[in-house]
Amino acid sequence: MLQIYICDDEPSVLKYLSGFISRIAQKNNLEICLSCYEDARRLIFDLEDHINGADIIYLDVLMNSCNGIEAGKKIRALGCEAQLLYLTNSKHHAIASFDTSPLHYILKDDIASEKFEHIFLAAVKKAQKKTQDIFYYEFQQELVCVPVPDIIYLEICGRIVTLHTSAGPHRFYSSMKSLSERLSPFGFIRTHKSFLVNPRYIERVSSHKIMLRGQGEIPVGNKYAKEIRRSILHYFNHMFGNPPSLESQSMP
Repeated sequence: MLQIYICDDEPSVLKYLSGFISRIAQKNNLEICLSCYEDARRLIFDLEDHINGADIIYLDVLMNSCNGIEAGKKIRALGCEAQLLYLTNSKHHAIASFDTSPLHYILKDDIASEKFEHIFLAAVKKAQKKTQDIFYYEFQQELVCVPVPDIIYLEICGRIVTLHTSAGPHRFYSSMKSLSERLSPFGFIRTHKSFLVNPRYIERVSSHKIMLRGQGEIPVGNKYAKEIRRSILHYFNHMFGNPPSLESQSMP
């Protein structure tokens, strides 16, 4: 059963949205459990007790009690890997939402549309797939499994790979060519001849380095800078259709 949370300080929007999601779920034979909140602070408080139980979270961007994007940052800081979807009346805050790794940024005018249903089903697919995406490696005759969403970045020195997760590093032998081939389908970006990063952990990009959410920084090689920009723009294009300008964000 999928655990879905909705937070909007307008009761009428909350009621309409929960009803619409319930109908979509019923239409697609999905078992869901909906939890609705008018206060983002209460949502965050409740999530602290079962942070891994959330699958999909809808957050209104502009709320009186707590800005939805700030709430998203706090939810991510707790270690929550749920699919985040922001609700708003404009795209004005799109750039600010980027470092919370949202799946999509939804205009409220689109709620009663096929587009909303398509986005919801995409979130469901990602939530269901999350437990299936596993990276395997063999070390000292042992097979070790690491969930792909837990991988922050990988660095390689010679043939020694250090795979970084929030729980700690893993070390094994491989090549960058093999790592890139296995992880590029999950969106991992090559930033340097020795580094591969999970884009969901990127907070900020400059011409020579990438800042990671709570995980320090990694270098950007000159030959990879343009590809990093293209990958980030592709991410925005996937979310918004027309990506906002990144010039003011100190991108390379």
